[in-house]
Amino acid sequence: MFKKENKKSQGLSINFIIIAAISLIVLIVLIAIFTGRIGKTAENLESCWLRGGKCSEDPCGDNYAEIKNTKECPPDGDKYCCVEVLT
Repeated sequence: MFKKENKKSQGLSINFIIIAAISLIVLIVLIAIFTGRIGKTAENLESCWLRGGKCSEDPCGDNYAEIKNTKECPPDGDKYCCVEVLT
């Protein structure tokens, strides 16, 4: 009678160890995914196109705002990042 109870308690601890190991693996994978995404998001914030703008060789018109320091349109270059302003 006592042997069955001991087996159940051992089975429970083995199940706990397996669940903890799987949880740890999932946590590591999630950290790796989000760490990589954060780096890409920071790069995308510098993109003119992802901000909804267009690179133009001409200065921005009246209905457009100029965004400086974008990846595609550097400030020292001859291109402007123009984003349409909603009025």
